[in-house]
Amino acid sequence: MNAEITSFNSAFFEYLCGFIWFNQDRLETLMKRYPIGSTEQGEPIFWHINLGNKITNGRILTMDSETGKVYDASWYYQDGRPTCLFGEYLLDSFTTQTVALVTDEMTAAIMSSFPTPYVWLATGKGKATSTNLLPLVGKSVVVFPDKGEYCKWQETLQAVPNLQFHISDVMERTQGDCHTIA
Repeated sequence: MNAEITSFNSAFFEYLCGFIWFNQDRLETLMKRYPIGSTEQGEPIFWHINLGNKITNGRILTMDSETGKVYDASWYYQDGRPTCLFGEYLLDSFTTQTVALVTDEMTAAIMSSFPTPYVWLATGKGKATSTNLLPLVGKSVVVFPDKGEYCKWQETLQAVPNLQFHISDVMERTQGDCHTIA
């Protein structure tokens, strides 16, 4: 696969250019924080870079540059390295900042452009494993699950020993009981 490590020439950045908030300075700041590349076809690649500053994998999105709708996603894996969180390498630079954890890389990248008290990380689509979450031990973590994922996140996070977390119910107010892992 031919891909650029960082590139503004992708459907993701074309999409962001449609919003007044995302001026040139904000787009450059976003690119400095999260290296986002592109394929030859202009598909964005959200690189997952570990604490050792090595690319472990990248999520490639086929998306509409006008609406932001994602039609397909695929993965690029690097030399059998274990996967990591999107933005994981930022943990060394933001040692005392609360981590906001979301599923989608686009969400993390976009939210990092707004003034929040968080450093934004993402798991990528699919369920995060307790191994993926180990770099968060010792950090204060707020998880923002997608709608319908509250209970799944609660189970996943409880499986990580010594992880301090809060799960936001901003996307849904869970009324039912979540079963917990024994």
